[in-house]
Order: sequence, then structure tokens, then C-alpha cells
Amino acid sequence: MIAPVKARDLRRNLLSKGFVEVEARDHYLFILHVREKKTSFLVKLSRSADAIRRDEIKVNAKGLRVTGNDLHRIMSCEADHAETLRIHGTRELAR
Repeated sequence: MIAPVKARDLRRNLLSKGFVEVEARDHYLFILHVREKKTSFLVKLSRSADAIRRDEIKVNAKGLRVTGNDLHRIMSCEADHAETLRIHGTRELAR
């Protein structure tokens, strides 16, 4: 079930899975890096948000071509780094 994820938890969870934080003008961007290379897998969070809402998770997931449930599992730390790579489809890069 998709539920909101607090911004501080989201940041900690994504950074622990190989995402790198990039500060944009109005948003924080978290970009997945594999072997020090950027991937196209990114999560966007508004600077003023205290949490990422259910609808925002679904919008991010649609843009990444993954399910909302899979993205929520990554954001809420239910999925580990290997599972994150599997969801994104970069398993071959992780070897």
C-alpha cells in the first residue's frame, strides 16, 4: 500500500541505496548512481514539502516506468540496494 513518506526519511532511505542528492531551484533531486555513473532513475521532492504524498509517488513512478508500489518500497526502505537495481533494470551494471 502506498502511503506518504516523510522528507527526512525519504532522503535517508534514498541516499542509503546509491542515490545522490542534487539541489535544483525549487526541488531536491535524487539521482540513482551505479558504479559512479548517473542513471535516468530520479526522484523529485519539493523543497517546501515535509513529506512526499501518495499522488506524487505515483506521478514519479509513472515517469520512471515503474509501479507506484515499487517506488514506494524504495522510498520507504522496504527494498534494499539490490532490489532497487532490479526495479530499475540495472542489475547487469551492479555486477
